[in-house]
Amino acid sequence: MNNNPVKQSGFTLIELIIVIVILGILSAVALPRFLNVQGSANASIVKSMANHLQKASDMVNGKVTLEGRAATNSTTITDEQGNSISVAYGYPHHDWNSAFEFMIKANVTMTSASASCTNDFCVDESHDISGTITATGADLALVMYPRSTTGNDNCYAYYIYDQTSAGNEPLIGAITTGC
Repeated sequence: MNNNPVKQSGFTLIELIIVIVILGILSAVALPRFLNVQGSANASIVKSMANHLQKASDMVNGKVTLEGRAATNSTTITDEQGNSISVAYGYPHHDWNSAFEFMIKANVTMTSASASCTNDFCVDESHDISGTITATGADLALVMYPRSTTGNDNCYAYYIYDQTSAGNEPLIGAITTGC
């Protein structure tokens, strides 16, 4: 007969409980940071789009000024591809199809602010900003918002331009509190 005791190997119940507790603590700390990655990414995208709107507006203003037509209430300029861009008093019209569509190359869908965006970007040309932003002479903005958001989520880039008189400059920026 063999008198050698059989060795059992494995983890004790205490060791398993300690590992589960450590994993629970790690997931409690890491999960909120991971879940906010999408919001941070959307905020960065929105800020980048606001910069693109600003650069496009500045380029149009520069071209119109060089051509001596900045004081004209309604005119068009032609870009390098032959597209006509609508301009009022030196800045692009508050309109996607007749102005920004030709200057910002992005996969964009026209929609209303309440619709969820399923494309790379969505544009609403008549977003009511009166409760969010104070802009003299204008309560409607052209807003661009990223995929999986709506214009009502406070996660968008905006272009506001009171094109009714000379001397006004557009108000361009980003709202990221809802990203």
